[in-house]
Amino acid sequence: MTNRLVGVIFAGFMGLVASAQPVLAQSMEDVLAEDKVVATVNGNAVYMSEVVQAAAGLPAQYREAPMAALYPHLLERVIAMRLLAAEGERQELDQTEAFELQMEYAREQLLEQTVLTGVIDAALTDEALQARYQQFLSEQPGGEEIHARHILLETEEAAVELVTQLDGGADFAELAKTHSTGPSGPQGGDLGYFTLGQMVPAFEQAAFALDAGAYTATPVQTQFGWHLILVEDRRAIPPPALAQVEAQLRNEMAREIEVDYVKSMTADASVERFNMDGTVMEAPVP
Repeated sequence: MTNRLVGVIFAGFMGLVASAQPVLAQSMEDVLAEDKVVATVNGNAVYMSEVVQAAAGLPAQYREAPMAALYPHLLERVIAMRLLAAEGERQELDQTEAFELQMEYAREQLLEQTVLTGVIDAALTDEALQARYQQFLSEQPGGEEIHARHILLETEEAAVELVTQLDGGADFAELAKTHSTGPSGPQGGDLGYFTLGQMVPAFEQAAFALDAGAYTATPVQTQFGWHLILVEDRRAIPPPALAQVEAQLRNEMAREIEVDYVKSMTADASVERFNMDGTVMEAPVP
């Protein structure tokens, strides 16, 4: 494991203390069903549930790593935390007003996250996700892509001359190999498949106006020079499957559920806001 990941694991521990993020309920329930002792520190047991709690504080890309790879380093951080916590108690750092304020803030954050997790889990059902996916499909239907070749030339005169040769039956790919100044020339000008937005505007406007098998009768000018374009194929792009966008949709829905729930609670509560100078602050516009 890299030093970077070890550092991230340490940072994850500090994040747990600062933000009091809860472990997902299901994973913790599974662990607690058979919570094993994985170490002892000065005679005090360290449990597997503490290692799982540590893993929950890591960034998402590391949480997906196999537990077997993370486990030794997470265990060492739990042991270090136990030792440092014991030293903090010995110094009575937990008796300070600053510590108590941080503990209260962490407690409120944990309660906040626990409430929101329950609200989101209850609202974000499979049926709600499927409905959101159908809405996504209606708003972002599949598009189209084309497979094209092009010949890039320095002058319009040279491009017009090649149009004459194409009209006479010359092979587009062979002309590209011998005349194109673009990097795709040795490959017969082959650009592969592309969609709208991937090429410069003048080029893609001309390309997408062609039927499959057709080439531009008039050279197209861009900042790179003069182009002749041949469209070899056009095909529809199917919309993404649910599995491809599920994480995105779940995140969007979770944020919306959270915002709506907080708004409803705020509307039902008696809230007074004050500016930094103590004057009354105007209520925010809904």
